[in-house]
Amino acid sequence: MYSAVSVPVRRLEDYAAVISSPAYEELAAIAAPLRGARVLHLSTLAFGTAATEFLSALVPLQRSLGLQAEWRVIAASEEFRTLCQQLYQALTGLYVPWTPALQACWQAYLAQCAAQFPQELPYDFVVVHDPQPLGILGHLKQPRGRWIWHSHQDLREAQPEVWDVLRAMVAPYTAAVFAAEDYWPPELPIAQRFVIPPAIDPLSGRNVALPRDVITEVLRRYGIDPDRPLLCQIAPVDPWNDPLRLIDAYRMVKAERPEVQLVLVATMGAAGADTHAYYERVARHAAGDPDIHLLSTLNNVGHTEQNAFQRAAAVVCQTGVRRGFSTALLDAAWKRRPVVAGRVWGLPLQVIDGETGLLADSAEEFGTAVLRLLRLPEEAERLGANGQRYVEERFLVLRGLRDYCRLFAALR
Repeated sequence: MYSAVSVPVRRLEDYAAVISSPAYEELAAIAAPLRGARVLHLSTLAFGTAATEFLSALVPLQRSLGLQAEWRVIAASEEFRTLCQQLYQALTGLYVPWTPALQACWQAYLAQCAAQFPQELPYDFVVVHDPQPLGILGHLKQPRGRWIWHSHQDLREAQPEVWDVLRAMVAPYTAAVFAAEDYWPPELPIAQRFVIPPAIDPLSGRNVALPRDVITEVLRRYGIDPDRPLLCQIAPVDPWNDPLRLIDAYRMVKAERPEVQLVLVATMGAAGADTHAYYERVARHAAGDPDIHLLSTLNNVGHTEQNAFQRAAAVVCQTGVRRGFSTALLDAAWKRRPVVAGRVWGLPLQVIDGETGLLADSAEEFGTAVLRLLRLPEEAERLGANGQRYVEERFLVLRGLRDYCRLFAALR
């Protein structure tokens, strides 16, 4: 039931270009007392989310510092996968009819997980990265180590009856981690709280440097002209990320700059019927314009392609986000691309308006911001350079590694 996740080999030395000597020495000093500590990261997925991308770099880097870190995924039945989706929606504030049958399904899953938990291994720290398996701790007869809940969601508007159940499950935990201090839900029954913002891996397939000929080949493969300005958004296709607004903004830009192109990459994951219906709505809204390229990660648009689109973009946009941060926007800023983002949820924490990018609300504001960057290449270059420095200081996995070392040191 607990499957080990294979992760790439990562060493601190691999990041020599983005880690200073003082930062390296600080990491080594913090990690020294933790050498040999057994760490278990638990999740319900092995790929496809910001949390799993973070773990794929964090776990090998923890190993490089001498921690015995591992990452395991908990298998689930089809019935429970449906519950997982409903639970996620309820915790982000959408209404879900929370029935006794759902509650019973959840408790049965937790009891099964607890019965098969590898208790023979003396873990010092167990970090649970998803809400679904949080109740395992309450089902264990003799739990060991420090249990930590790392919530990657903004739970301030979680459905009350669902949060009440979850709150009881997290009460025995030693500590909780959130992406921002404001994301703590009401009446959180855990005294030790830590903030660890999201982080990206500069060496991942989405961020590693690409030769110009590779970028050109990817663009031409999808019918995009490499010699004309490109706007890009990589995000889930749903009302919160609002690709319809970006299409309207693009049309405003195109009225003045007819050479501009738009690529929308839908990160769809295990898409349900609602997602497919909204995707079709977006396709209809874009219909008739050969310069709008609507693509999907379900159709072989992987990390290399996303990387190429962002590196080729004159401007990268993020109209919205569903409660939290956008790692795709962090990827773009790391690539030194000028960005325009919506003033919603965690996006203003990622983009300082006028310093590391531009913020906008309406389609008209987005269009005006994009035109400004196209007209003023020196301004676009300045914002891109500042954005890259901002990500380097605050949102790289090395900072996440340091934060975790501090967290474990504080809990020993």
